[in-house]
Amino acid sequence: MTVLDHPTRILLAEADRTALSAHIRELEALGHTVLAVSDGLECLERLRSQPPDVLVLEAELPWGGGDGVLAVCQEEPELRQIPVIVLVGGRSVSLLYRLALFEIGDLLFKPVPPRTLAQRVAALISLPARAQKLVDNRHGQS
Repeated sequence: MTVLDHPTRILLAEADRTALSAHIRELEALGHTVLAVSDGLECLERLRSQPPDVLVLEAELPWGGGDGVLAVCQEEPELRQIPVIVLVGGRSVSLLYRLALFEIGDLLFKPVPPRTLAQRVAALISLPARAQKLVDNRHGQS
């Protein structure tokens, strides 16, 4: 399935308005539907009310932080299934250690060029389809 068959719904949680705008433009130009939030509380509210196909989450997000959002996602089965890309602004060992406690699909260090984020989103959303194809091939299905 391509983006044109089913637009990917992306929840983009980023406090930096400049980066947020650049990422929205790039992702929407590729056919994705993007919902943007700028803090952890709003992120959790949107995750629950409009679950996305992919969550792009700034680690240093105000009002809960990325690790706080990830902790809630880990506890709620319907949120646990959402693939996550984490954007990290610094190279704090303690932050990276906290993030290592959670299952995330990808980790990118800021600044992240919009094209790079779009490529990583595409790679992440193609993983389930590739995994299913491997299973089908293993069982003789095509």
